[in-house]
Amino acid sequence: MKFVPFHNIPEPEKCLAVDCTHRKALPLSHWRGSSSPEDLHDDTSAAICLNAIETGLTQEYKYVTNNHFDIDGFLGVWSVIEPELAIKNKQLIRQAALIGDFRELPDLTDPINDKALKLVCLINKIEKDHFYAPFEAQDQEDKESSACIEKYEYFLPRLKSYLNDINKYADYWKEEYDSVLDGLTNITSNDYDESIRLTVIHAEKPIHYYSLFKETENSDMVLSVYPENRFELEYKYTTWVDTNRLSYPRVDLTPLSEKLNALEKNPGIWAGDKITDTGPILRLSREKLSKAQRFDHPFSRPIHKSSIPKEEFLDIIRSFFEEAYGNVKPQNNYTWEEIKEWNRLRV
Repeated sequence: MKFVPFHNIPEPEKCLAVDCTHRKALPLSHWRGSSSPEDLHDDTSAAICLNAIETGLTQEYKYVTNNHFDIDGFLGVWSVIEPELAIKNKQLIRQAALIGDFRELPDLTDPINDKALKLVCLINKIEKDHFYAPFEAQDQEDKESSACIEKYEYFLPRLKSYLNDINKYADYWKEEYDSVLDGLTNITSNDYDESIRLTVIHAEKPIHYYSLFKETENSDMVLSVYPENRFELEYKYTTWVDTNRLSYPRVDLTPLSEKLNALEKNPGIWAGDKITDTGPILRLSREKLSKAQRFDHPFSRPIHKSSIPKEEFLDIIRSFFEEAYGNVKPQNNYTWEEIKEWNRLRV
């Protein structure tokens, strides 16, 4: 099995498209509507690749590709290139893909989970320091499908060494690893509302995403509440992809933004990203953030003070989604067409 650029596949019918879609290559992807084999379905694309290896499907193919670089996609690509090593490390790969893609921190008392976090932090550090941060290529002239090739060429031959002795690379992973642990100490409460699949997290300051999304596996949304009436509401990436989890359809955040703007007295505009964004955020904005900035951790972007009192803000959020989801049930197979039509009928 050989990795080939997305835009230059020698024999598409003999190629696997990991964590993406392609007109002719076989997708091994959790993207909505990717047409991956149903019997391989799983939460992450890396897990789908592991399932494909175990069924023997990957033996029929010569090439593998991806149109972007992220940890889930990278681990899936590496797995089909190195199937024996991948199966030997499959629990670690599954956990690392979940941390990297869904930003959900597992129980770190399990040594495999702890190693998975260190691996993710290592890759994050090298990716940002030696190449470019996620989504930065989309803000530049080079498109991600071409720009990501250098990342694959760098990381694919090195992952085996990382797995063999992760502590050898502590200089790369330790800073972010410690930031994740620090974030956990700053969470003061975590409240889950099952009726709208919303987790409300109170924290002393903006923290790392892996800390913020810990224990949110059953949530579609996370509302972060910081001191001085600073708020962010975010749809998790788990509601953008097809998983084995239930979820509600995403709601257009425009009416909620309008309601908040009618009450807001401080500078800025409440606005939410489109429902098709990978992780739409509703925030009080005084500046336009790039996709890379929105993807980065909450402590890396400004979160402005609102004039709306905390309890009133929480009531508005809960009431909006209780009304929106009053006549719909969570399921695990909503299509984008269904989600868009459902929002159109709500107007």
